[in-house]
Amino acid sequence: MKNRYNIVIGGYYGFGSMGDEAVLYSILSGIAKRLPGSRVTVLSRSPCSIPKISGIETAFKSRTNPLSVVSALLAADLYISGGGSLVWGLDKLITSRTGIEAVIVD
Repeated sequence: MKNRYNIVIGGYYGFGSMGDEAVLYSILSGIAKRLPGSRVTVLSRSPCSIPKISGIETAFKSRTNPLSVVSALLAADLYISGGGSLVWGLDKLITSRTGIEAVIVD
């Protein structure tokens, strides 16, 4: 297992939604506990929305800049979707377009 992972988290962060910001904090805390030393890039509207968590390095990339998003994803070992409306109905879309049964745990 690697010592340091490059992780990208996408979600509705930086828009002032306390629920989404709480989800981000929870995800970052879990990463710090299970994968300490990892570098986490958060796709967000604002860098101010990214909490500082001991044990991991966090960075901001604008979620509205396609080049920024693509560069972050290409460097990632793991992508985590923040859930919520980002994946609502996605399982049905994947299944209807591909015929592959998709299950998303949110």
